Amino acid sequence: MGVVREASDAEENPELAAAIEEFASHSESEQERKLRYYLVKHPDLCKDFIKSFIERILPVVAEWDSRSKKQAEKGS
Repeated sequence: MGVVREASDAEENPELAAAIEEFASHSESEQERKLRYYLVKHPDLCKDFIKSFIERILPVVAEWDSRSKKQAEKGS
């Protein structure tokens, strides 16, 4: 049923259909495809997800990246 509903959503919403088509051509995992689909389909979810990413995840990734660069510099 999910696939049928997804197709129906795309027919009703040209923007959604365009986004699905744009991302369908890329080589990505099923999880990535689902994430992109739902972020386009539900803009409020997208805003919340991005806010959470910026506030919670990005600082951790930036710290990890900084440590990785420092380790690489020490190894050179």
